[in-house]
Amino acid sequence: MLLCLLCCPLPAWAADVKLPAQVSPDAPEPPPAPLLDEEPPPTEVEPDPAPLREDTAQTNLLAQKAALARQHRIYGATGYVGAAFTIGLVVSGITLGLLSQSRSDQLSRFTLQSDNGLPPLYDAAQRDSYERLQLEGQTFRKATIACFTVAGATAIGTGLLFWKQSRIESAQKKLALLPAVSASHVALAVIGRW
Repeated sequence: MLLCLLCCPLPAWAADVKLPAQVSPDAPEPPPAPLLDEEPPPTEVEPDPAPLREDTAQTNLLAQKAALARQHRIYGATGYVGAAFTIGLVVSGITLGLLSQSRSDQLSRFTLQSDNGLPPLYDAAQRDSYERLQLEGQTFRKATIACFTVAGATAIGTGLLFWKQSRIESAQKKLALLPAVSASHVALAVIGRW
């Protein structure tokens, strides 16, 4: 049976198996294998946290400045658009008010006495034009009131936008004290615009 095993070819997995070498009785004993303790994974070297704090503080300051500048631009642009819209509403209200007054003046002329002292003849044509002038005058008056009401609301909103913009400007001009700490020194940095 042993002979059969030696003559048969070995399977592929058996080719990788190493057989132990013959140990002679006179050979010295090999040294013991080292203990296989699991080595801790290599640790990353922690950078000095002080420069990171300085960089973080400067990055935060730059981010705050960028956010304030962006808000300043947004409030300013929106404020100018609101101011233009308010002026447009005021001009529209004045125009509509003048048109309403014109209709009222025409109605007054219809009811005045003529040169001969008699009131004008009130017929169907005069009634139609009188009613048309009344209707137009009331419509123009309502539109005037609406324009001035909306103009007042947008004026208040625009004023708030410009007030907020001025607050942002004053916040940008303020001085800021930032701590700067490192391994070798401690300092305060004064940063601001004036």
